[in-house]
Amino acid sequence: MTKGVQFIHRWETRAPEGTAAQATRGQLEVILEGHVVWPIGNSNETWPWVELLEHLSSCWGYLVKETGLDPLGLGGSPVTLWKRADELWHTDSISDAQREREEDLLQGYLRTHDLAEGLRGTIAPSLYIFRDGDQATVTSDTAEARLSWVEVHDALVGLGASICDRLTDLADPRAVEAVASWNGRVQ
Repeated sequence: MTKGVQFIHRWETRAPEGTAAQATRGQLEVILEGHVVWPIGNSNETWPWVELLEHLSSCWGYLVKETGLDPLGLGGSPVTLWKRADELWHTDSISDAQREREEDLLQGYLRTHDLAEGLRGTIAPSLYIFRDGDQATVTSDTAEARLSWVEVHDALVGLGASICDRLTDLADPRAVEAVASWNGRVQ
């Protein structure tokens, strides 16, 4: 059984060409502690993974620097965090204004830590990554693992680099921008 988290691409074309979307179209298999969490079932769907690279680039600072599993301090699994928060918000002990602030905070937090948010126009199961010091929690509906942050960080860098490599020699403006964003993600 494979340990940790792995991202395995199967590109639609051997050599990247055309637009950023065309060059990065393919399948991505995500394996977490031996469990396939993407794609689900026997899905043969392909996707333009430039979208995921753009999401990773824009959220990189949050993934790397934000620590903890829960900005509201509710505890428990990140997968059920929204449901538990919603139950709290529907009690008499919280004002509408506080509920709205917490909803915005939680929505932003979850969006930046969910790789599925980088796939516009398709329904992919959530795949959350949360750093907690030198550890990380990687969780989906079907699997959860507590891994070393270095291992998760390196896997994410490898994922971004594999997509970026498909874009590097393209003249497409989106490809150029995606490469620049990925290369500047640390700033």
